[in-house]
Amino acid sequence: MEYLEYRKIGRVFVIRFDEGDDVIKILEDFSRKKKILAGVLTFLGALKKPRLVVGSRTVKGLNKPWWAQGVSNDGYEVLGFGTIFPIIERAEKFSKPSVHIHIASGRKNSATLVGCLRGIGDVHITIECVIYELVPSRRQADRRRRQQKIREFVRSRRSDGVALLTPKSH
Repeated sequence: MEYLEYRKIGRVFVIRFDEGDDVIKILEDFSRKKKILAGVLTFLGALKKPRLVVGSRTVKGLNKPWWAQGVSNDGYEVLGFGTIFPIIERAEKFSKPSVHIHIASGRKNSATLVGCLRGIGDVHITIECVIYELVPSRRQADRRRRQQKIREFVRSRRSDGVALLTPKSH
């Protein structure tokens, strides 16, 4: 187990998504523009045909995702929770914020779906989202700078495409 302690909530953003908006793309673009390096988010609303990973076909080794089957093109009511951390892509350089979201979704006369939202996440009617930026306290940041050991969480992508949180020291 690895952990980092954040002692402050920084900026708080409230975002309204409209019909047809791509939730993940907009959240990653917004996080990049606002320079959000770490955060948590919650949202509620509706998505059209959410693309969900609902488990893994393997217990050990590389992930082979199970995709939710039988998802209709109609809207699903959703509750979601997620995190925002930078991702390392090429040559240990940060390329963009990475959003990781899990949702519970359902609609009349269908099974409730719970899983990791991947790729397609188009809004049906609206979604309301709140982002809470996580920032270290000034004292922690000053101490870390003096020690030249600033630690933070970043995402590193495995060969199977899964992006895992890992501690990064500078």
